[in-house]
Parts: sequence; structure tokens; C-alpha cells
Amino acid sequence: MGVKCDKIIIHPKDTLTLLVTGGTGSIIEQTVKGDIVCLDLPDKRSLCLESVLDIRNMPYKVNRIEKKYTNNVKTYELIVANRTKSSKFLPPMLVPNKTLLMYNTQFVNAFIADGKHSNCICMLYRFSGDPLFLKFEQALKQFRNFLDAYDPSPYFVMFVFSVPEQHKQNYEAFVTGKYSEFDPDFKMQVLDFHGVDISHQLGHIMFKAENRRLRMIEELGIDIPKGSELYSIIDVEDETFNPKIYIK
Repeated sequence: MGVKCDKIIIHPKDTLTLLVTGGTGSIIEQTVKGDIVCLDLPDKRSLCLESVLDIRNMPYKVNRIEKKYTNNVKTYELIVANRTKSSKFLPPMLVPNKTLLMYNTQFVNAFIADGKHSNCICMLYRFSGDPLFLKFEQALKQFRNFLDAYDPSPYFVMFVFSVPEQHKQNYEAFVTGKYSEFDPDFKMQVLDFHGVDISHQLGHIMFKAENRRLRMIEELGIDIPKGSELYSIIDVEDETFNPKIYIK
């Protein structure tokens, strides 16, 4: 169930994004330099940047608003944050399957640091009092590489792990943007973790697919020599947990 505003419905897309659907034609946009900063709803409420919406007893802090069209139907996305690069490549260092980490349900983002720990794997979750999640928390604390767990707020919980010894070279390749230098077994672990094959974007990145290089040349308008990495190096700030992004 979402929150209904006349004919407008606000509901979670995932742990990082809310969808605004329904009678979106009645929404009035407020913009600054072309960016949407506020949505005025017909019931006189406003959804603005920095606002916090409580959906299903979970707070979503709105840091970006984007308009989307699907089959000529207008929707809006209220975005807390982007999925980090760490979220794509670090969790497979811990387990082989994303369902074991509640990746599609409670997981929010992964990071390489959190202000208290660095050169590690930080996993941020939306807290749930459901018995299944409480058992999951206890299971994470039994991981060999478990270091710490704490609550950044009553609605979030952070788990911190050291980098498994067998993945230290892969971790170093990740933080230096050398994705093609992951060891062959780990490349397959990443694909298996996400349930995709080598034709997926992740495969194109790790195996330096030629069609990706040519597409990037066309889209970016720059020369990209053969053999170059085909994914940008991480921004350490983006990959470090900042509670101000997630918590009001």
C-alpha cells in the first residue's frame, strides 16, 4: 500500500527511491536552473528537496527529484541516493548470492568507509522488527569478517566487515578503478551474485567489452584507447557513508 494524495500514489520503488504515480498531470513542478526542487500536489501538500516522507514506517529523505516517462505516462522518482559502486562489487566478496544479504529488500547501500572504519566493507540496511530480519542480523554477526554493527538512526543499521583475505587484491583493484584486474573467479562471482551473465553491463566493465568502448566514445565524444578501463574510478566521498544523506 502507498500513500494516496487524491489520485496520486506515493510508494517505494526500492530502499533508495519512492515513485509518484497516478494523476501526476495535476502536479505543479517548481524548478531551479532546470532541476526540480519541489512538487506541489493538488491537496496543497508539497514534496520538496530535503523533506522526509514516512512510507510504511520508513523515512525517505528526498535529495533528488526526477521526472520519468514510460509509454507517455509521467511519473516522478523521489531519490535518497544513487546505488554506490561499492554496492555492485563489494557484497560478492562476502557471500555468493544476493538473497543471502537481503539485497533486494532491506539493503540500502555499501561503502568502503563510514567515518569510524576505513578500507572495509560497510553494509547499510533499513531496520525491520520482523523476526526474519532480527535473525538475519544475528547471522551477519557470525560472519568471520564481522567487525561492528551500530544504528545510525532508529530506522537504519550498519554492519561493518573486514575485507576477506582472498579478496584483498580485488578490493585494491576496485578502489583504484582497475575492474578488469579482478581475478577471473571473482569476476564470475560478481556476475553470479547479481544473477547476470557476461553480456550484462557488469560483464562489459570487467571484461572490457569492445562494444562498450565504442559506445562510450560516441556518447562522450572522446578517444578511449583500446585496453582502457571502461568504468570511472570511484569517488571516495560517494563511497563513504554520510549520514546526512540518509537521515534528516
